[in-house]
Amino acid sequence: MKLKTFLFFLILQILVFFVAKHADAEEIKLKTGEHGCRGFFMFGARIIDLENLSSALERKGYGKFSDKFISLGGGGCGIIGKLIVGGEGHGIIEKSVYNGDFKTSIRGGYGLFDIGYQIYSKNYMNIYPMIGIGGGGINLRIVERKDQSFDEIIENPRRGSELATDGFLLNFSFTIDNLMKIKEGRRCEGGLAYGIRIGYLLAPFKTDWKIYGMEVNNGPRASFQGPYVVILIGGGGSCKGLNRF
Repeated sequence: MKLKTFLFFLILQILVFFVAKHADAEEIKLKTGEHGCRGFFMFGARIIDLENLSSALERKGYGKFSDKFISLGGGGCGIIGKLIVGGEGHGIIEKSVYNGDFKTSIRGGYGLFDIGYQIYSKNYMNIYPMIGIGGGGINLRIVERKDQSFDEIIENPRRGSELATDGFLLNFSFTIDNLMKIKEGRRCEGGLAYGIRIGYLLAPFKTDWKIYGMEVNNGPRASFQGPYVVILIGGGGSCKGLNRF
């Protein structure tokens, strides 16, 4: 954990340093340059790393999970010249498998701080790669498939378990978005924003499972590592000069 914490703050400081240096360089350009913002609802599909977990569950007769998930999320970013700074959060739609007397479910989510750089911007279209840092967690729930009364649960609470694993994430993505102008002022314009983002989440460290805060030994690897694609729908604005967005 100490190594992961050290690397997290090291990468964060590098990103902050890059933002500060870039902002200084762009200060004069912003007098005639462009700045703005975007906010998106995100809907997409992704593949996550469940191979070892699914194999372990299948060996015990619980059934096997697919590694393909639907995700819902949201995020936003500020545009300062060519610099993109923002954040996002996503959750996967819970997936369940049934086998015998048990229902097994997987759910989870993650959040990221992102920084990117515009490589193309014309006619309200922006193209930019981004890198991000953050973390996320996956929950595994196993419960008995039978109707139970409140008294039965209290008398014998060991009818199900929920395990959790979380960890550090690195994000590498490429985004194309466009602004459909609806409102126009003297220096600022706003409207509907939409686009697409493709990327890959990397989980560089294996993390342990926990059950109600207690460590679980020898658990299989499970993480959000894998490729994804999301559709972006939202709104935004663009201003020229030193107006705030």
